[in-house]
Amino acid sequence: MKHPATSPAGRPAIHLNADGRQSARIAIYTLLCGIVALCLVVPAAAASKIAASGRYFCDDGSAVTFTQAAYGTSMMRDGREVRLAPRAAFRGFSYKGGGLSLRGRGVEGKKTLSVEAADLKIACNALPSIATPGVAAGTIATKLAMRLPPGAVLTVAVRDTARTDAAAPLLGQVRTKVGKARQPLHWWLRYDAVRGVQPARPALWASITDTAGNLLWTSDALMPVPAGTKENFAQAEISMVPVAP
Repeated sequence: MKHPATSPAGRPAIHLNADGRQSARIAIYTLLCGIVALCLVVPAAAASKIAASGRYFCDDGSAVTFTQAAYGTSMMRDGREVRLAPRAAFRGFSYKGGGLSLRGRGVEGKKTLSVEAADLKIACNALPSIATPGVAAGTIATKLAMRLPPGAVLTVAVRDTARTDAAAPLLGQVRTKVGKARQPLHWWLRYDAVRGVQPARPALWASITDTAGNLLWTSDALMPVPAGTKENFAQAEISMVPVAP
């Protein structure tokens, strides 16, 4: 009676024919490919959730919002939703698909985003999740509907109003072409939080002009920059009134 061959450890040795060896190679190759794919895809998907989450205010007066859903990631802009591919199409901070190109940079709290399509090219800044010194953002509020000409420019400025006996120094401002933007208008700016008289009292002022520089809309009063908290970033809603021709 023949006894089965044993391995040095005393266990029965396994002998495979040519077909068996080929199947074993395929199984091992498939397993290794799966492990490599998992290592590559999971970080990309995780990074995409970090990069493509939250709300961004853009340099054309619009807002872009990314949300995560069961079917994948969706992008909302000007009331229109664009569903991005649910698979791991992101590579860190970039996405391409359906004629749309997205590219983001920065870390949480300092993220930027560029959006490009056939008829669109805008740059956006993410809203911080908590109070951030030197950053102000918000919307424009009006009681009357705005009818803005092409090329209209929104200017939002931050001035230090700590002194009442002198002109309020400019701490920062942003100019945004809003002639084609849907309302409400959005704005985002960075200002020098330590340049003014300490303790500074930064306040917001806004105006809208046409291409010739004629004033169309203006703030009805200076508005203090909202302080926010350690848990939330406070947006500012600047009230504007039309200027009589």
